[in-house]
Parts: sequence; structure tokens; C-alpha cells
Amino acid sequence: MTSLALAEKDMPKSNIEVLIVKADSPLRQLMGTWVEHLGYQVHFASNGREAIAVLAKSAISIVISDWAMPEMDGIALCREIRKSQPDHYIYIILMSGNLLKGDFIEAMNAGADDFAQKPLDFDHLVVRLHAARRVIELEQGLKAEHKHLKQLYRQMETELQAAARLQIELLPADRSYGNMHLRSLLVPASIISGDCHNHFALPGEKILAYQADIAGHGITAALLSVALQRALTPSFCCSSNGEVLQAAQIVQRLNTRLLSNTDTPEYFTLFLAIVSPDTGLISFCQAGHPQPALLRADGSVEWIGDNGFPVGMLAEAEYEDGACQLAPGDRLMIFSDGVSECPNPSGDQLGCERLDDMLRISATQREPDGAGTETQILQRLRNWHGGDAFPDDVSMLSINAGS
Repeated sequence: MTSLALAEKDMPKSNIEVLIVKADSPLRQLMGTWVEHLGYQVHFASNGREAIAVLAKSAISIVISDWAMPEMDGIALCREIRKSQPDHYIYIILMSGNLLKGDFIEAMNAGADDFAQKPLDFDHLVVRLHAARRVIELEQGLKAEHKHLKQLYRQMETELQAAARLQIELLPADRSYGNMHLRSLLVPASIISGDCHNHFALPGEKILAYQADIAGHGITAALLSVALQRALTPSFCCSSNGEVLQAAQIVQRLNTRLLSNTDTPEYFTLFLAIVSPDTGLISFCQAGHPQPALLRADGSVEWIGDNGFPVGMLAEAEYEDGACQLAPGDRLMIFSDGVSECPNPSGDQLGCERLDDMLRISATQREPDGAGTETQILQRLRNWHGGDAFPDDVSMLSINAGS
């Protein structure tokens, strides 16, 4: 059996299109016959300019070209092909009767992939096309995989956006409880957030308000934030006889529940407050969360709390109660660390001193019920950071005592 017959027998049909660029018409046709027998679709051009025209209207994957040609030689053709940047890779084989070391370097720099010594016999052509076909089929496989991954990414992004909408819907609307006005703001660093907050009425005309920052980012953090919102209910915050627990007792319960689930090694920081609207008294527990700012009606700022352990980190952690008093016109501003640790373009963090200045400025521009304070601080935070793409979730919760 001849080499041609053996190659035709072993080589399956392919959808790969090959362009033969050769000035000698009889040899060009002979090579075309060989390539067709090897299972490829064949196109022809007599020089580089004709080749460019064929490439513009056909999905050529392999170019076999003479080096020396009139009008546009093989080197110039290589450069034009690489400059055109088609949506698929084109494998280029250059043929020459006298290949020197310097020629190889020049051709490779121009974009050639392989070389063939003239006169080219059939066996050498088979070897070159086998190598080219492996590269082209690998590239086609990678493109198909890339397309599949893009589809999966779009599907995942759609689902994450749906989850983000649901997460936002779970957050409480701004609300007044008697003369106490609670307002909040959340700007996720990515599609979904690990920060969360909530507030609701408790027995005895009290209010529970909290802000939490789940460690990490992404889906796991977002799921834990939702689980926290589901866990922290009025019944969870009360004893068996219906009395409201102390803030530290509630946090201790959360810590025990989280650590009892060995499949959930995550932890979170938390500031939890129990508010008495009629007296303005706030009892609170700070569990690793940044210090809140007590912004007095006269514009002065006090930072309260002493940090404490995050929830879910240590089984033996003990939590303590603190207290502060809101007078008419006072506000308690609770922040996640995405605010205080927000960097500027140089990488410097905002810090408490600059945040203190922002609060003092906002104190002179606020509405009586605290409206607008969070958006003012957010705008100043954007100016500090130099844009909207914060590296961490930015969340704020304020408890405002009406005048």
C-alpha cells in the first residue's frame, strides 16, 4: 500500500480548512490533491496578497506557504496574518529550499509555527499536518471549553444577582419606633454581601437592633448572614417565660448555636443593641465589631464599646453588656469595618479620626430624625476612596432619638 493510501486510511475526515499558497500552479494542485486525501478542505492562492483575500472570507486554520513569492512573500504574509487577529488560531507552515539559522529566527518572530524543506514530499507533509492538526484541535477544544465556562459564569451571575435581590429584600426598611428612628445603608463589595443588619420590636416596648459582618466574602458569607437573620427573632431573644434577655446573653446564645454546628467554621463580628424608646437607654454587646459612634445633638462625638470576641470563634468566649443614653437629637452610628478600613488610592485607611471628622461635618447638615446622615457619609467615603468599587462591604445602621 502506498504512503498516500496509508495516510488516507489512518487520517479521519476533518472540518479543518487549509490554504496552500504557492506560485507554481502544477505543484500547488499536486499538494492540494495530497491535502484533500488527508481529509482536509483545501483553498488555493498564488501569492501573499491572494492569500489575504482568501483568509478574509474563509475560516482557514492552516496555511502552507512558500517563503519566496512575488508581491508578498511568506514573511510578510505571516506578519499580516498575526496582525489581523482572527477569532481562531491560524497555524502557519513556511516552505523554503534553503533554510538558514537566521531565517528560522526571522520567520518565528514574524509568526511562523513550522518549516518544511523544499522540495516537499508527501511523508513530510503528513508529519507537518499531523502537528498542525493537534494544535488546531487543541485550540478548538479550549475554545469550546471557554464557551461552556462563559455560559456557566453567566448562569451563576444571574443566580447571584437573584440572590442579591433576595438578600436586599430581607434587610429592614427605615422605620420609626415611637420617637426612635432607625435608618440603614448597605453597599456590597461584590454582587452579594457578608454584612447584614436588622431591627424589630421586642416585648416590653423595646427594640432589638444589630449589625453583623460575616468573615470573608462571597456565597458562604452571604448564606451565613441570611442564617443569622433567620436565627435572630423575638423568641430567640427572650427567655422561656417571655422576658427579654440581656444583650450579652443573646450574643452568648448565638455563639453557642454557631459553634454547635461543626460544619460551619465561619464567624462574624456583631454589635447588638436593645433600645428603650421611652427612656433613650441602650444596652448593648459588642462582639469584635468596630466601635460605634455616639453623635450628640451638639455635634460632639463619643466612641463607645470595648470590642470583645467575634461570634463563633471561641466556645469559652464571654460577652459583656454595655450601656449608653440617647438624649433628644442624639444618634448612635454603627459601622462595619468596610467604612473605617476603607482605603484611599494610596492605600491609607480612613481610620477613626477621619471618620470622626465626617460625623462632625454631617452633624451640622442632618435632618431632625437623622435622615441623610448615611448618604452624606457614603458620598464622603466615595470621595476618599476615589470611586464606588469598595474592597469590602460598606454598611451603616443608625439609631436616632427624635427631638
